[in-house]
Amino acid sequence: MKVETGIILASGLLVIFLIWKEIKRPVKAHLLLRLTASVLGVAALVCLAIPVTYTASQPVPAAGALVILTPGYDKDSLPAYKGLPRYTTHAALVSGGITFIPDLRWFLAQHPRIHELQVLGHGLADDELAALVATGTNLQYHTPALPAGFTAAAWPRQLRLGEVLEVQGSFHHPGKERVKIVLSGIGARFDSVIVNPSTTSSFRLQYKPAHLGNTLYELEAISGGKTIAREKVPVRLLPASQVQVLLLSSSPDFDNKFLSTWLYEHQYPVAARYTISKHTYKQQFLNRAALPLQTISATLLEKMDVVIADDQALAALPATERSALTAQVQQGLGLILQTDSAISFNNLAADWRIKKQSGSPVSARSLAIPAVYTTTAPLLPTQWCSIENNRWAQPLVMDDQGAVVVSAALAGAGKLVLNTVNSTYSWILSGHQQDYAQFWSLLLNKAARPAASASRWQQVTAFPRVGSKAQLVLETTTAGIPVIETPDGAAPVAQQAWLPHTWTGSWWPVQPGWQTVRGQQDSLPLYVYEQGDWAAVKATACITANTRHAALSGHTRTSKDLTSEPATKQVPPVIFFVLFLLCCSYLWLEAKKV
Repeated sequence: MKVETGIILASGLLVIFLIWKEIKRPVKAHLLLRLTASVLGVAALVCLAIPVTYTASQPVPAAGALVILTPGYDKDSLPAYKGLPRYTTHAALVSGGITFIPDLRWFLAQHPRIHELQVLGHGLADDELAALVATGTNLQYHTPALPAGFTAAAWPRQLRLGEVLEVQGSFHHPGKERVKIVLSGIGARFDSVIVNPSTTSSFRLQYKPAHLGNTLYELEAISGGKTIAREKVPVRLLPASQVQVLLLSSSPDFDNKFLSTWLYEHQYPVAARYTISKHTYKQQFLNRAALPLQTISATLLEKMDVVIADDQALAALPATERSALTAQVQQGLGLILQTDSAISFNNLAADWRIKKQSGSPVSARSLAIPAVYTTTAPLLPTQWCSIENNRWAQPLVMDDQGAVVVSAALAGAGKLVLNTVNSTYSWILSGHQQDYAQFWSLLLNKAARPAASASRWQQVTAFPRVGSKAQLVLETTTAGIPVIETPDGAAPVAQQAWLPHTWTGSWWPVQPGWQTVRGQQDSLPLYVYEQGDWAAVKATACITANTRHAALSGHTRTSKDLTSEPATKQVPPVIFFVLFLLCCSYLWLEAKKV
């Protein structure tokens, strides 16, 4: 900068001297031209000493696109991308000609000219896809073949004694022999299913545990006498449910008889009252001591978690008993109301509208239960009814016509479940006990009085793995920032913006196996998998996420948007050199004429 300043000052003095000299010349002809030539000559000399630059656009080179290699890519496909630089976000894939990217978001920020990634293999992780959105980078995803093995799996991570463990999923088998999928554990095989060759088949295996504690079951895939896949199925088995049930029925019908038997078999404490005639009742007590049921009082209801009643039984209650029931529901008691007609129980169900569906004779229909991702066997009730849409209610069960037949809503601190499905006992008579269990377990779990606890846990990451990020959600009413202690130290927590009592904790497990995460009031046992466990499930989920992202990638910036970019260029010095020669030549010739 000092040199440039000196050149400019010297040039300014030279211009002043040349102007003074031209003005003092006796001959005044062409004075303006001589002054112009003097100034331009000095200016050209300065531009030769100090480079002159300008900003212009230039085309983006081919390096605006590159290849990202991820696990599962086919090496034979690489020649198709000859000329593009090759990178990977997995250190294990680094080899000759493949460069490792430790952080994709940082890499893209450092190379803004990159507008497109050609991704091969199973694809980028969720946080890496988020980096593409943040930087507006296109994703061209080349979908690989579906990996062999278990491509999807789901089961309840926690069960109570008496409940059925059901493992559902899908298995991709490209081989030519049949595969037998077996659910096993504690030295025994419980259930199995056959998968045909060259197909992707869904499966559902069941087992009713009879023990307690943290248990590790297994899913095995056996073909040709050899185990081709084996995955872990961890389940936490708890004591039988202590949900206290009060059953009020206007008559001892088949539905209530089968329901009370099922509740007894699943260890629910049940108190049942069946109306024989006016003010005459039959009482039944299962898994519990007897209680006075002649009058439905607030004292009695405070001991219950769920009341199951039909609309006629409720309508027959005296006003004082209905008021007591309404007050207890507002304070947290759950109510499962069974009806097939227009109802109005105080103000609890006033917002619901029920209509009978046309159809004569009544046809059998299957029911969809979204909460457990299942469809039941066909059911033939005495009459199909549907619940009209209600923005305050949550649909729980729909029939095959898409009509809502079971719905739930909040009623103060309690929950109200409206059920229009009758004759559910026919599932048991036709051998579909699991459909019956799923239906009534859903209704009871949805309606039950919440357990008295200051916190509640949710395991967000379905398959937490060693060395990978696992997320937990803790809902707590405790004041201040909660502490989540893991076997590897305290996990950082972040408060959710719109739910001030909900906190998300992140944890990177170090050891596999059963782990316990502790809060200030309670704890959460969970299982941590090895990195190689459920690899096909992880790969399939990754393929799905990348395919979906690539389909939406056209909304980000395209290669057309980056056909050019700003660049700084220098004016060629020869221009100023020629200008300097022309000015000097003119002044020399002008001096010769004198």
